Amino acid sequence: MTTRRDFIKALAAIPPVLCIGESWAANNALNVSASGLAQAIELNPGGQASQLLQTSVSPCSAGRYLLGRKFSVGDEAVMRITDIFSNVETGTLTLKVTRVDVDAGRVELNEGEWVMDLMGNIVRTPQSDLQDSPQQIVPAELQLGKKWIATWLEQGPGDGTRKVELDMSIVAFEKLRIAAGEFDAFRIEGHGWFNNKFQISRRYWISPGINFALRYEHLRAGPLRGRSDYAEADRYELVSLRQQAMDTACAARSGRDTRTLVIKSS
Repeated sequence: MTTRRDFIKALAAIPPVLCIGESWAANNALNVSASGLAQAIELNPGGQASQLLQTSVSPCSAGRYLLGRKFSVGDEAVMRITDIFSNVETGTLTLKVTRVDVDAGRVELNEGEWVMDLMGNIVRTPQSDLQDSPQQIVPAELQLGKKWIATWLEQGPGDGTRKVELDMSIVAFEKLRIAAGEFDAFRIEGHGWFNNKFQISRRYWISPGINFALRYEHLRAGPLRGRSDYAEADRYELVSLRQQAMDTACAARSGRDTRTLVIKSS
C-alpha cells in the first residue's frame, strides 16, 4: 500500500520545471482593442510568440492577477501526453472550442465531449460527468499563497459515483519553457483523495490570459501499467495554441503597479 510518505517522495522525484532567472525585458507587445481584448494568440513549436507587456515591478512580489480567460468558438489547443516517470510519449489530445454559452457559464469542446465553465474548470470529460459542480481547480484570481478546498462528485462509466477531495494551493510563480514557448506561470498544486481510498496529486501551470493549462500533471495511487503504486501518472503539455482573444486586464497587477507577463518563442 502506498503511504503518504511514499507519495510525497514520488512527487519529489518528478523532474522539476525548468526555471530560468527572473527577467522583465520584453518586446513585440500584443495589439489591444478599445474593449481590452488582445488580438488572436497563436503558439507553435519553434515559432515566434507574441508578448503581453506591462510595466515591470520588483521581483520580490509575484503580484495578483485576474485569470483573464476568454473562450471563443474555434480556439484550439494541442497537448502532448507523456508518462511522468519515463517521459515516454503516450499520445496527444486536441481540444477545440465548438460552443460558448456565456449566459449558462458553459464552454463545450470537441462537440460536447468536454465541457468546462468560463474559467476552464472541467464539468465533463469523455471519462466522467461531474454531478454537483465544476472541478474548482482554476480560481478567478491568481496570487501566490492562495489556498482553497476543492471537492466534487463525478459519474464514471461502469463504476458509479466517485468522490474527489483536494487541498489546493498556488505554490510558485516561475518561468516555464515548453514546446509552445516560454511563459511566466503560476503553479497550482492539489493533494487529496479519490473515493476516500486512493491518494491523488495534481499540478497545473497557469498563465493569466491563456485559456488552457500550459502543463498538467496527475498522479493517482493504485496498480496499473506494470507498477504496483500508481494507476495514473500522466503529464499533459501544451504544444500549440490558437486563441482568438484574451482579456488584457489579466496582465495588470492589483494596486498601483503592474507586472510584465512574457511569452517568448521556444
